[in-house]
Amino acid sequence: MSTFNRLFCDKSNSVVAGVCSGIASTYGHDRSLIRLVAILSLFVIPGITLLAYVIAAIVLPSRRF
Repeated sequence: MSTFNRLFCDKSNSVVAGVCSGIASTYGHDRSLIRLVAILSLFVIPGITLLAYVIAAIVLPSRRF
């Protein structure tokens, strides 16, 4: 049986809203790597990246550890 990991905003390790930290915690990646990818994507597709980040910050539940 597979387990389902739910996305969340990790407020305890956040820089802005905790979206990147929550994604990293959910999928088991390094927070710095996810933040670097987010920053690089701001240069490539800024409108979509910023919109997706703001929507995720509003919609995703916050979790404090």
